[in-house]
This record gives sequence, C-alpha cells and structure tokens, in this order.
Amino acid sequence: MILSAEFPVLSIVIPTYNRAAKVCDRIAELLPQLASGVSVRIIDNASDEVVETVVRQRFGEGIGSKINFHRNAANVGLAANLCKCFEHADGEWLWVLGDDDSVLPDAVGHVLARIASADAAVGYMSFSTSLHTHNGERTIGGFRGLVEGPGIAGRLSNLLFISAGCYRVRKILPHLRAGYLMVYSHVPHVAMLATMMADLNVLAVMCPERLVERSPQAANQAWSHLKVLSGLPALIDLEGVDGSIAVVVRQIVHDARWRPFLGAGLHYIFNEESRPIRFWWLLLARIFICGNAEMKIRSALLMSVLPLASFKVTRQAVRTVINRRISADANEGLDRL
Repeated sequence: MILSAEFPVLSIVIPTYNRAAKVCDRIAELLPQLASGVSVRIIDNASDEVVETVVRQRFGEGIGSKINFHRNAANVGLAANLCKCFEHADGEWLWVLGDDDSVLPDAVGHVLARIASADAAVGYMSFSTSLHTHNGERTIGGFRGLVEGPGIAGRLSNLLFISAGCYRVRKILPHLRAGYLMVYSHVPHVAMLATMMADLNVLAVMCPERLVERSPQAANQAWSHLKVLSGLPALIDLEGVDGSIAVVVRQIVHDARWRPFLGAGLHYIFNEESRPIRFWWLLLARIFICGNAEMKIRSALLMSVLPLASFKVTRQAVRTVINRRISADANEGLDRL
C-alpha cells in the first residue's frame, strides 16, 4: 500500500462476529471524537446477522458516510479476521479496536497527538490499560524490550490486548504474511509485530495514556487462555535477527504464575535442548484443543507425563521448583522485616 496525502492519518478498524450491539456501542463512543483524517471500518466476519444492517437501523442511512463496512464471504476465524484488519487499513496509522472494549473520552485525540509527535522510525505505539500501566513515555527498539523487565505478566497481557496498540501501516503491512502464517498461534498481531521489531531500526513508544476500558466477557465469548498459551510458543519459529522472540517466549513460560511443577516442566519443554519434547507437547496441545472428549482426556494425560520423559528434565524441574520456593520464602521473610 502506497500512502499519500489523500489517505487518512488514522484508520480505526473493528473486527467483529455476532456482536452487532457491541459494535453499535463502539460507534456511539467514537462518533463525537471523529475528526478530519480519521476513518472507521467494521470487519464483519460473516455474522449470522449482517452488522451493517443493524448499524444503519440504529444510526440511520447517513452513517454510511462516516463508517465503512466490509463483510467476509465466510467466517475465517478470529485470528484471520484480525489479519483482515491490517489488510483493510486505509490510513497512515492503524488502531485495531476490539468490539467489546469501551472507548474512553479523548481516546482518538490521544492517538492523534501521539501520531503528530512520533518520529519517522516509530512503527508501534503501546498504550496503558488496566492490565499494565506505562510509567511515563519510553522509546525502545527490539521485540524483547516490549515485555522484558518487572511485571512481565502485565506487559505480555498488554501486548496481546489488541486495543492497546497502534501500528504504522507502511512498516507493519510488509509483515502481514507472518500474521497469516501464524494464525494457529491465535496471536497473529504479535507475530507481525515481532517480525517488524526484529529490525532494530524500527522503534516502539510506550505511552501512559489509556484508550479503552476492558469490559467483562461472558465465558463463552472470552478468549481461550488454553489456546493462547498453547499457540504462543509457535512464535519461536519466527525468531528474528536478535534472537529476541525465543528469549521472550521462554521467559514468559519460565515466569508464568502457574503451579510450580507445571511452570518448571514447561520451561524445560521450551528449552533449546528439548526440541523433540516441545514438538510432541505442542502436537498434543493441538489435539487437546480440537479433539473430542476421549482425545482430550488421552492427550491431557500424555501432556502431563511428557515433561518427565527424561531424567534430566525431571531433575532440573525439581531443582527449579526448590530454588523458587527458597527464593519465595526468603522474599517473604524480608517483606516481614
């Protein structure tokens, strides 16, 4: 895509499936904030009820001059529909807005202000959320810098949260292929960002402003944590020139606040020395997600046993658990002093 003066400065794209009412709520929040140079597009993933029809019924036919619509010919899945947002961005910058995230007042103004002051090397802007707050503005290079440091759980959650980031289209679009190749990771936007940030000349800016408020989701509409956690390690295949992706994934797994033995076992599954074990574990995870009840039970049992498949893995996992417990006890004792 070649951008020129006729393109909007900011393209706000909302992916959706069977949530027309929520899309209407987002449009109602955005309309008072829209300014010259801002476009809004809805990507309807072949919903049972045509989203455009519902929106026009609520806001009138005139809404067509302010909001653009695209409807997929078939349901391509959540991850692929997310990739569609990047494909249909018509502005210099893209803000992918979740249909269930309430837009805060002045959110569009905050984004436009950041765009106006962004250096030409900046390709990504991360905004604060209830999951993680950026303490002041910070410019970084490399994918690893997006999550490394204290509070990795919050930083990672912010990275996965689609409404928290804005992308410079001409820098992210060449990496759209990585997103489509990694749809099975369930986080294609992270795959695209990781490959873009592998170029250390591309910078990211951490912004303290908040754009949205996360809305509570029903259990049947929320993202599957199991699918994300099983798909995230697939990003190791996209390891960049600085080796940051593999480092980040291993750190995420190592620092995950799960049950100690599970966390330790998974850490060694994703260690470089355990590639065969990692392959089989990921394969079993896919079977668990896609299989029937019997397959889920069998694959779960094998997944729980696999980390103990080698004596070395078992020994190292136990040592890690013991060291963590000693460290946790020591820290707890210091906190009491």
